[in-house]
Amino acid sequence: MLKLKKVAFFLLKLTDLSFNKRLNIGKKVKKICKKYKTKFLINDDALLAKKLDADGCHLGQKDVNIFEARKLIGKKIIGITC
Repeated sequence: MLKLKKVAFFLLKLTDLSFNKRLNIGKKVKKICKKYKTKFLINDDALLAKKLDADGCHLGQKDVNIFEARKLIGKKIIGITC
């Protein structure tokens, strides 16, 4: 019998969409993550992570720096590309 493993983290990565579209999609994905007790992270956008009250965000080299992200989302998860 196949035993499925739980997804611990889900990173929402949307490019080339407006902020409002990403916000609407993020709200739907957040509900699914909550249902399955999966941490919900936003890629490349600390402001979107704040608006969605996500569990955290991942920042790339060209995104806001970690200090600004920390001001926005507080003591939530922040991953950074090295």
